[in-house]
Order: sequence, then C-alpha cells, then structure tokens
Amino acid sequence: MLAIIKQVFDITQEINQLCLNNEWQKIEQLQANRAQLIQQAEQLSIPDNESSSLEIDRLIREIQKTDALMMPKITQQIQALANERKKATQGAKMTKAYQST
Repeated sequence: MLAIIKQVFDITQEINQLCLNNEWQKIEQLQANRAQLIQQAEQLSIPDNESSSLEIDRLIREIQKTDALMMPKITQQIQALANERKKATQGAKMTKAYQST
C-alpha cells in the first residue's frame, strides 16, 4: 500500500507543477492514472507496520494539502475553458444567423 500511496503522491506533485506552469493538456492523463491508483489503494488493507502506517498517513495529508492548493487554479482554468466554449458557440450562432439572411 505504501508504494501505491507514494506513486499517488508523486503524481500529485507532478500535477501541481503542471498547474503552476499552465500545462493543462498533460494533466488529464495523470489525473486518470492517479484516480486508478487511489482505487487500488482503497482495496488494500492498512499495513500492520507502524512506521509504514505513519508514512502513509503523512503522505495522504500532503496529498490533501496539495489538492487544496491546486483547486482554486483548476477551478479558474475550468471557468476559463467554459467561457471560451461559450464565446465560440455564440460566434458560430452569429455566423450561422448572418449566413441565413
């Protein structure tokens, strides 16, 4: 389980860096990979080893902190994409209306 949580942590850090660099096109696949790893981790039992359990707990807290920091930037990007799509749709409608007259 620890190895999977470390992978989730690494992917989360990579996604965060991509967000900071506005490299949005690369994030979707990483997010899908991360979600798959999280599902795998949820199926596993928590290790009996205390040091592993503590490390898993620490990594999960770091992942949650990073997610909380990324969320405003991601929300802003989603809104910007929605606005672009809305403008494109309005432009297409205006062009179609102009051509039909």
